[in-house]
Amino acid sequence: MASPKNPVPGSERAPLPGSRAVGAADADERLEVTVCVRSRSGKQLQDLVGQMSRAEAAGAPQPLTREQFEESYGAAPADLDKIEAFAKEYGLVVVEKNAGQPRVVLSGTVGQFTAAFGVRLENYEHPSGTYRGRTGAVQVPDNLKDIVDGVVGLDDRPQAQSHLRHEGSRGKV
Repeated sequence: MASPKNPVPGSERAPLPGSRAVGAADADERLEVTVCVRSRSGKQLQDLVGQMSRAEAAGAPQPLTREQFEESYGAAPADLDKIEAFAKEYGLVVVEKNAGQPRVVLSGTVGQFTAAFGVRLENYEHPSGTYRGRTGAVQVPDNLKDIVDGVVGLDDRPQAQSHLRHEGSRGKV
């Protein structure tokens, strides 16, 4: 097995403020995790979006078909194949491969994902509830370090808060 030792940029995590670890996550718990894969041409895609915005403002948009978009800006098939081989190495199952979005959805256990991505998943208590979380960065092996842009779904901490208010609460403190 390729040893995961390259941190995925931007993947560092710390516990939520006010949280405390209460034990290791159940190694047999099943998860689905999304691996975000680099686009074939990230900078060119940004340029295309700018061009299309200017063309639309001028009344002449240049739309692409899904197939054209995937061919020019999706993930390279070779990159998706490397993610698939990595998954197989750790006993993970590929649920979905999508070059156009560029991502690979994997299924497996906490134990398998812990080994594959060099993370430690723990259960945390927080004033607003409990969650499965991790600290530090997600790690990938050398052959994936320039391919993986992110790994989503290893933890299930709350990501957003609702700011909705009921009509009757206006002006009340």
